[in-house]
Amino acid sequence: MRISAEKHGDVLVLALAGRLDSSTAPVLQQDLLDRIRRGEHRLVLDFSATEYVSSAGLRALLMAAKQMDQAEG
Repeated sequence: MRISAEKHGDVLVLALAGRLDSSTAPVLQQDLLDRIRRGEHRLVLDFSATEYVSSAGLRALLMAAKQMDQAEG
């Protein structure tokens, strides 16, 4: 999985390419949580180049969504 970041004003757009599965989900989860902790509270995830999302990938997204909710993002 490749993660590309592009800032548009105060919104960070993350483009995800490849497979989001049990081997890549922890990397994405850590990346998202780190960005939220550093103050990124407006994120857009672009899945247009994502080939597959497993339940582990969905879990990583849910964990990030919970952190974002707590950060009022």
